[in-house]
Amino acid sequence: MGDLGYRGERLAKAGAALGIAIQPIARGRNGVCIPTEIAWVVERSFGWTARYRRLNVIVERTTTHLIAFIEIAFVSILSRRLRRLIAQDSSA
Repeated sequence: MGDLGYRGERLAKAGAALGIAIQPIARGRNGVCIPTEIAWVVERSFGWTARYRRLNVIVERTTTHLIAFIEIAFVSILSRRLRRLIAQDSSA
């Protein structure tokens, strides 16, 4: 599920190829609402990757390189979060 920014034939074809059903919904209209938790997770992830300047403008030659840099960004994010959790556990 996603807001109306996730509609389009190209995205629908990509989702179908991956076995993902894409469902664009206008929030709060006609009694249909996207659960806040789902939309928040996606937007939060986009916000986290926005802090990496290399990912703000796509200049990679291949999609493989772009995917690798996205994976590196998330490994960095998750390793910092784990380090904070370990520090909290050891101080408690």
